[in-house]
Amino acid sequence: MKKILLSIFLICYTILYASGQSYDFQSQRFQNIGPVKNGSRVVFKVENINTFRYKVNIEGANVIYVTSVPVVLQQLFGLEESTEKAAKTTEGVAEATGAKEDMASLANSLAGVAPAAGLKREMDVLVSLCKTFIDKASAVNKIILRRNELIMVSKQKWQTHTDLLSAMPGPAFSISSMHNSIQEFWNTYQTAETQYEIALEEAKATPSEADDKRIAMALERFEEGYHKINDDENLLKMAKDVAVLQNTLINPANFMVSSAPIQATGDFLTFKVTIEPVETNALLPYEAKQVAEVEIPVKSGLKIDFSVGPAFSFGRRANSESYTLTAVESNTSLNTLRDATTQNKVVPGLAAMMHMCSRIGKNLAVGGMFGVGTNFTTDNIKVSYYVGISAVLGKAQKLIFSGGASLLWVDKLKDYYKAGDSYDRSLSTADFVEKVYRFSPFLSISYNLAKKEPGN
Repeated sequence: MKKILLSIFLICYTILYASGQSYDFQSQRFQNIGPVKNGSRVVFKVENINTFRYKVNIEGANVIYVTSVPVVLQQLFGLEESTEKAAKTTEGVAEATGAKEDMASLANSLAGVAPAAGLKREMDVLVSLCKTFIDKASAVNKIILRRNELIMVSKQKWQTHTDLLSAMPGPAFSISSMHNSIQEFWNTYQTAETQYEIALEEAKATPSEADDKRIAMALERFEEGYHKINDDENLLKMAKDVAVLQNTLINPANFMVSSAPIQATGDFLTFKVTIEPVETNALLPYEAKQVAEVEIPVKSGLKIDFSVGPAFSFGRRANSESYTLTAVESNTSLNTLRDATTQNKVVPGLAAMMHMCSRIGKNLAVGGMFGVGTNFTTDNIKVSYYVGISAVLGKAQKLIFSGGASLLWVDKLKDYYKAGDSYDRSLSTADFVEKVYRFSPFLSISYNLAKKEPGN
């Protein structure tokens, strides 16, 4: 019991909290297409589409959800056969009506004929039963005609479900009333056929041989009419078809197709909707298959990307300090230390960066970054580090702007030396500087190395 309750709860939760995106078949527009929350379950719907006429395939991620027309409804699309059956039923009613009129004429001709008094009584009963049979046969014929009308309604290209409802024939037939009509049709036939036999035997006892031949011919027409209506067709199945069509056509759910919920875990959810007319033998205008595709961005959840591109560090702290030595004229044993560092120089480098941001489902995402790169100089290659913020641009998220602090390996004057002072001439410029890491601002533009791949 607990498992059943848990299953019901999970199903209800999925339905209530599934994010719905849709495609309107009539206007051929996507609706409610917006970012969906990471981890949520997304249901894609195709609205205002007659699922009796069109087959809809919805492909989401790696799963294809096919909503083909149910087999029981596809079987109802044998319109040519149904039309033929309706025509045969109409002919059967006409045959029975003709036989009844002939028997009524015979009954009237026997009025006042004393030797045929017994036959007259049986003929009156027969005519009454024939009238009842015709009424019951007409009721069965209405069921068959209603089936054809409903099939025709199901095949039309309706703009909305309301338009379809306005074309529905009415009032609706209940399954119980149709079963009663069919059963009464069968019972009345058996009663009328028995009365034909009684009347035929009574006619054989009269002096006129023409009467029994006339009744026998009418009986033959009566039976022929019955078999045209009943035939080998399952009338109860025809009634069931009518009930199924009535219930499904008035249900608005059959004017919409929904995919199963798909959990959003990547950067985008992709849906491909394929719509094609169901093959029928009705004379309907040709319609080509339609294909519509849409990408739905996913928001929230941590996204990590990698990129490579140039990084430009700038400012005095980005440069290695450079110094020169000049001789002191008054003292040949000393050199003066002079600052030769280039001011406001931009230091280019090539960096490989990792970007971390939250998915927001928009064309601009801001997050943190960390990178490792190299600064190219004329004499060596120096490893550098970068930390800051990134702006990931565009739907495809290929272009990334970054900025922050770079940690560069540079030359710096040792603390106990000072530019402008004089020092022993035995010291070279390399003796005055040391290698240190120093922070400086940087800007970078890089290309996202990520490529689109289908999710699981």
